[in-house]
Amino acid sequence: MRPSTEKLTLLRWLLVGGMCAACSGVYVGGGGEADGGPVTVDAASSGGDAQTSDTGGSARVFLDDDLADFAAGTFEGTRHADGRLVLAAEKTSGRFVSRVHDAGAEITFRSLRFVPGAAYAKHLPKKKGKETGYPTYAADMADNVLLVDFDGAQGALAGDTPITDASGNANAATIAGSGEALTAGPWGTALRDGTAGYVRTTQPCPSDNAPFGNRVYLGSDEETSDSTHMWLGCSTSLGPCGGATSGRLAGTLCSRRSPSEDCVNYCGARTVNDGRWHHLALVKQGHAPGTLRTYVDGRADGPAVATTFTTPFAFGTEIELAIGAFSRGTFQSEGDFDEVAIWRRALSEREISGTYRRGALAASLRVRVCQKADCSDAPKFVGAGGGDAPFVDPDGELGPPGPLPLVLPRGRYVQYEIALSSLVVTESPEIFSVELRGE
Repeated sequence: MRPSTEKLTLLRWLLVGGMCAACSGVYVGGGGEADGGPVTVDAASSGGDAQTSDTGGSARVFLDDDLADFAAGTFEGTRHADGRLVLAAEKTSGRFVSRVHDAGAEITFRSLRFVPGAAYAKHLPKKKGKETGYPTYAADMADNVLLVDFDGAQGALAGDTPITDASGNANAATIAGSGEALTAGPWGTALRDGTAGYVRTTQPCPSDNAPFGNRVYLGSDEETSDSTHMWLGCSTSLGPCGGATSGRLAGTLCSRRSPSEDCVNYCGARTVNDGRWHHLALVKQGHAPGTLRTYVDGRADGPAVATTFTTPFAFGTEIELAIGAFSRGTFQSEGDFDEVAIWRRALSEREISGTYRRGALAASLRVRVCQKADCSDAPKFVGAGGGDAPFVDPDGELGPPGPLPLVLPRGRYVQYEIALSSLVVTESPEIFSVELRGE
């Protein structure tokens, strides 16, 4: 098999501890902002604040989509800036409680719709899907050749257990060895990889000279001397980082191992074996000449490395691609892996950042109907189906959520709350608007 590899991107989420596994910006207000807190304004009005639905009839619409609307609510570790609700500076979690909307009379509240800036806590689109409708970032999985999300019931994985490739390329993946399991991941489940097992796949790797992208601890056939060789993982004191501090994103690409080496080593700057989840990526642009660039948590990590390969990449069909080891089970890793993906093209820095953010950020909503105009009767906020689970952007959809059905008692006054969270203080989820409908 000789698909093109002048461009390639390899990405993955990784959690490693002390043992080295085989392994962006702050929001500022420009057009006016509200923050601090908590800040509360009673927005209930005796005449009601519902708009008539543009479809006519008795439907009523309650919309918050600008500074004035959000400023009438309560900010707890959140703020409204540049037309969107975000976390306050230096916060990794926060809450917003809306103004109390007044229907003017008792009605049934039917649906909730909200517009997040991008997909948060959602898997990458399957089968080369393309997202639309998000204001900030929408994923495009064109040229994706491997996508393994490791979703399933938590517990041990026996040898030869099949692992699904969601790219649409039907790359067969199975568990090799023992000790592998599914555990809690950044969202859903993830692979817990031990030193006695790994995941092997049929060969999805691009060949020839094309760019590529990847986010996985990958190993190609390191035991065949005159062959293309590739690995992406975590450095040791003897690895590509040249004896420097171990635990950094590192790897090697070789178009040929022998009789004369045609290889390039690369090494990142940040330590990633710190027991936290990290998003790791390698992008190859060009071939001879070309560049390799590593990314950690959505940002470039370490210098770009020039390549001048003299021969094309050629991954034979007899060579397996391994996750959690080199092929044939050598050089075993230890760590947790999730959302392993390979593209037959070089992802842009914006795509790398957007892919990281969808796993690092989260946003959810709950709603309540009140008997009193200021909601001082304090009924419980509820989510989907009237239960505790909050409303979120549904996984598997290729755009922002459509109308989500509400299960609420009839009433005149309605209010919602938003919870925002992030793995880091330099990134925030965004909510542009919230709409409630009733009749």
